[in-house]
Order: sequence, then structure tokens, then C-alpha cells
Amino acid sequence: MLGKLKFKYKIFLIPALSFLTFIIIFIISDIYSRENESMLKEIVNGHAPAWELSRNLLAALESLQRGFQDAVASDDEDELLTVNLLNEEFHNQLEAQRDNPVLDAEELDDLKTMFTSYYEVSYKTVTAMINGSRLENMTSLMDSMTEQYLALKEKLESNIKRDKANMTSTLVMARGNNRTMLIVIGIIVLLSILLLLGLSWFIVNSILNPLYATIMVAESVAEGDLTVKVPSHNGSDEASRLLHTLSKMVSSLRSLSSQIKESTNALASASAQISTSVTEIASAATETAAAATQTSTTVEEVRQTSQDSNRKAKHVSESAQKAVEISKAGQKSVSETIEGMHRIEAQMESIAESILRLSEHGQAIGGIIATVEDVAEQSRLLAVNASIEAVKAGEHGKGFAVVAQEVRNLAEQSKEATVKVRNILDDIQKSTGEAVMKTEQGSKAVEDGVKQSADTGDAIQKLMDSVAEAAQATTQIAVSSQEQLVGMDQMVTAMESIKQASNQNVTATKQVESASHDLTGLGQKLQELMGQYKI
Repeated sequence: MLGKLKFKYKIFLIPALSFLTFIIIFIISDIYSRENESMLKEIVNGHAPAWELSRNLLAALESLQRGFQDAVASDDEDELLTVNLLNEEFHNQLEAQRDNPVLDAEELDDLKTMFTSYYEVSYKTVTAMINGSRLENMTSLMDSMTEQYLALKEKLESNIKRDKANMTSTLVMARGNNRTMLIVIGIIVLLSILLLLGLSWFIVNSILNPLYATIMVAESVAEGDLTVKVPSHNGSDEASRLLHTLSKMVSSLRSLSSQIKESTNALASASAQISTSVTEIASAATETAAAATQTSTTVEEVRQTSQDSNRKAKHVSESAQKAVEISKAGQKSVSETIEGMHRIEAQMESIAESILRLSEHGQAIGGIIATVEDVAEQSRLLAVNASIEAVKAGEHGKGFAVVAQEVRNLAEQSKEATVKVRNILDDIQKSTGEAVMKTEQGSKAVEDGVKQSADTGDAIQKLMDSVAEAAQATTQIAVSSQEQLVGMDQMVTAMESIKQASNQNVTATKQVESASHDLTGLGQKLQELMGQYKI
């Protein structure tokens, strides 16, 4: 039952037992002290006054006897005054001890009766002897006085012995009580000391044994041995709770160490895989950076090509404007031909030359259109490749993806515009061929000049319309080329950003590779550390 008490309650058992011993000793001491006090009171208030009374009465009796003898010897009645005083003192002393607890009232009355009888006989006899009277029973009175004196003296001496014996016996009893009290208190103190020693031994063992067990377990755990078994300790005190908590701690450490060991092995394996993967990623990042550099170079070349295309488109636009002006001049010539046929030859020559130059310009436009088609096709392919690279670049390639999409749209627009321009050029070449034939016919048959002039006017009108459409198309091509050039500038900027991002990725990948090597070393170190523990 005591083993289940908590330590703070066990500690309180020692002062509690000491206090209980003190209370018992105090009670026993109080009991015996009360008895001794009662005995001492009995001696002080009873036996001692009774003994003193007997002694005083005996002294008074003897003084009274001497007084009677002195009165007879001196033959003087005045001596009887002292006898009377002694008589009164004797009675006063008897009456003063009426309240004595050890004296019996009957005994006091007997003493008083004996003393009164003795006093009366003695006073009567002494008075008669002083006065010279001769009483008939004088001898018997003297004998009676002597007898009563001796009897009273014997009685008082007996009382003195008795009271002294009572005082002595009471003191002996008081001493016996003191001795008994000391013996009882000594036994109680001895038992208390034995109990305190036993209780102290129990408390110390209940504390030290679990502490020793705890120290042994802690030393084993400190040495890395988690297989140690914590001894069981039944109870609800602090030591039992300590062992129970230590057992839970060792179990938790054992489980945690197992998990850490498994995690360390997994970490070592994962770090090795990560190191391999990071090495491959670093290689891939290097290749990506090289590809980005090559792509940037290619984009720069495409940009230069776009600049050339833009210049040619501007040249085509200028030629188309000139063709429009020429077609306007042709229309004016037709009007002048209707007004005066005499200038038909000169105008026909001029028209022939203009048509030849227009044919040459149409061929040049065809070459430019082919170049623009090639540029548009290359731009479309480049936009597709740039989209793929933007997807690979991830977050850094979003802006480049937008530029690639814009370049693709421009390439599609350029291709559609070149198709329209080619159709227009086909119409121009066809119209130019017809103009040449009509010019030859006009030179052969001037007589049909009016009719031919009208036909030529219609042809020139159509040519002017076609040239105007060609001029508009070339203007659109120039604008598209300009936009394409802007897009290529943006593409160059984006490729520079991709190149920088790739270089940063290479640097970051190398850092990650270094960190993965450190992580591998850390995993190996953890494995070595966990190998020190036995679980």
C-alpha cells in the first residue's frame, strides 16, 4: 500500500510519524504528570499538613504538660494562662485542618475529645493541687491525667509515623510513576526510531532503486543501445512514473530510430538518384544553352533576311507606284491618240518601251514574291521551332511563345499576300503580252488606230487597275515585312532572354548538382550515425 503512494506523500510520513510519536509522548507525559501532580498535591495539601499537625499537636501537648507541671511546681495559677493559650492553639490547629483531604473528621473529633478530656482532668487536678485542696479521687485523677496524656501522646506519635509513612509511600509512588513514564516514553521513542529507520529505509529504497535502474537505462541509451529493457515498477509514485515514462521514451526512440534509419537509407538512395538525375539535367541544360545560342544566331540571320525582304518590298512598292504613274501616262496617251493619230507612232514606241519595263518590273516582282514566300515559310518554321523551345523553357519561355505566335501569324499573312500579288502579276504579265501584241498590230495597221486606241485605252485601264492592286498589295507586303521585322527584333530579344535563362539554368543546375552531392554525403553520414544505435 505504501509503495503506491507518491514521493511527496512518502516524505511526509517521516514528520507525520515523528509528530504522532510526540503526541503520544505528550499524552503519556500528561497522564503521568497529572497523576504525579495529584500525588504531590496530596502530599502538600494532605499528608504534609497532617504530619505537621500531628507534630504541632504533640509539641502543644508536651508544652501543655510542662505548663501544668510548672504551675504545680511554682504553685501559681498565673502559669495556667499559658496552659489556656496552648489549649486554644491546640483546638485552633485541629479546626484549621478540617479541610485536609487525608484527615478523617471522626479522627479529628476523637483527638479533640481525648485532648479536651485530658485538659479538663489535668486543669482540675493542677488547680486543686495549687489551691491545696484534697480531692477524694486525686490519685485516680492523676492516674487518669497521666494515662490520657500518654494515650494522646501515643496517638499523636502514631499519627506522625502514619503521615510520614503516607508521605513516603506517595513520594515512592510518584517516583515509580516517573520511572514508569520514562520507561514507557523510552519504549515509544525506541519504537518510533525503529519505525522511522524502517520507513526511511523503505522510502530511500523506493527512490534509489528506480533511480539506479533509470541511470542504467540512461547509460545504455547514451551508449546507443536501444535494445535495453526498462524494468517494470508497479506503483503510482514519481519513481514508477519516471520508469514508465522512460520505458515509453525508449520505445519511442527505438521506433523513431528505426524510422530514421529507414528514412536515412531511403534518403541515401534518393540522393544518389537525384545526383544522377541532376547530372543528366546539367548536361541537358548545357545542351539547351548551346541550342539556344545556335537558335539566337539563326534568329539573327532570319532578322537580316527580313531586313533584306523589307528593303525589296519597299523597292517593289516604289516600282508599283511608278507603274501606276506609267499607267496614268498611258491613259493620257490614249486620249491624245484619239485627238491626233499623227502621234500614234511615237506614243506606240513609248508604250512599247513602258510595257517592256513593266514586264521587267513584273519579273522582278515575281522574284521578290518568291523571296517573300521563302521568308514566310522560314518564318513559319522558325515560329514552330520557337514555340517548341518556349515550351521547353517553361516559365521563362512564355513571352517567347507569344512572339513566336505573332511571327507565325505574320508569316501566314505574308504568304496570303504573296498569293494575291502572284495572281495580280499573272494578270499583269497576261495584260502585258496582250499589250505587246496590240502594239505590234498598231504599228502594222495605223488605219485601225482609233479602234486600237480604244482597245488600248481599255487595256491600259485594266492595266492601271491591276497595277493599282499590285501597288496596294506591295504596300501591304511592305507593311507586313516591317511588322515581321519588328517581330524578328522581338524574337531576337526573346532569344537573348532564353539564352540568359538557359545560362542561369546551367548555373543553377550545377549548384543543385553540388547540393545533391552534399546531400549524398549527408545521407551517408546519417547512415554512419544511425549505425551506432542498436534497435
